[in-house]
Amino acid sequence: SPDRSGEICDAYALKDARIHVLHQQNQGVSAARNHGIGLAKGEYITFVDSDDYLDQDFLSSFNLEHGADLQVQGMISTYPDKEDQTLLPTVTNDQNTSVYEALSCADNVRFLFSPWAKLFRTSILRDHVVSFPTEICYTEDEVFVKRFLTHATSVRIFGQAHYYYTHESTAPLSGRDYSSEELHRCLVVDHDTHKQFEKMINLPQAYTCIYIRRKSYLIHRI
Repeated sequence: SPDRSGEICDAYALKDARIHVLHQQNQGVSAARNHGIGLAKGEYITFVDSDDYLDQDFLSSFNLEHGADLQVQGMISTYPDKEDQTLLPTVTNDQNTSVYEALSCADNVRFLFSPWAKLFRTSILRDHVVSFPTEICYTEDEVFVKRFLTHATSVRIFGQAHYYYTHESTAPLSGRDYSSEELHRCLVVDHDTHKQFEKMINLPQAYTCIYIRRKSYLIHRI
């Protein structure tokens, strides 16, 4: 970052031994996340977008004893000009579910295909070399989650929210215009990932409908 973000991060690391700061030339968010995955030592990994934030109960609100490969919760959307809005996934039952079951609820599909407000089992990322695609600039989140779910066996959904998703017109990663070539590359990478996903998992109708809607929107943008 061209501002003092690096210095601020280093200052936090000096105050708290749990914080580790990595400096690298800007190669995009996917390369940064992949670097973090490669060095992480925990049983689970979580991601936070650069303009979002967590409350102090975010990590403790999950339950590692359940042993689910993917743990999911809702989010609180914050706006500069109106009240916060809490959005919660549907908790179908109080136990781990299969990937198929998690994808069978349309409300939950919308929560699944982003990396934030989740815990991902680190061993799956490592053993199957699951990473964010660095060759695309849009829909990389969805591609990453599909790559992960291809190898996951269990999902746990929590009906609570401790992740704050910031909506701001001045957010550093928002509002960018992509060329048709960039968007076409995104469409191709996502389609290839979807076909692999389809081979591994019997995909329910709820997921398929939302997938078609999202790809139709992308084609419209191209």
